[in-house]
Amino acid sequence: MARRPRAVIMRQAMACQGIDLRDGLSAISPSIPILSLHGQRDQIVGFKEQAKILEAIPHAQKANVPDLKFGHMWYDYFGTEVWGKILVDFLDVDGRGTKL
Repeated sequence: MARRPRAVIMRQAMACQGIDLRDGLSAISPSIPILSLHGQRDQIVGFKEQAKILEAIPHAQKANVPDLKFGHMWYDYFGTEVWGKILVDFLDVDGRGTKL
């Protein structure tokens, strides 16, 4: 579970209200590698939003996470060996599936 107090989570959620960046997602250049990390416990960005993000950015890759029960501060939920592997695997293939 995240180590942030509930009040902090609520302030972050309130700060995000009214901000909708989805229209700009399709303008992200395919030359920019995108890795989408999203957990079911995210209280800031709803879990269903990941599908919309991946649809809007066709070249984005969904992170292969062992368990989706993590929140907005994803690094709080697994050890560095898990996240390190996810990030290294993504970076080793340049974000587009091309092995470096």
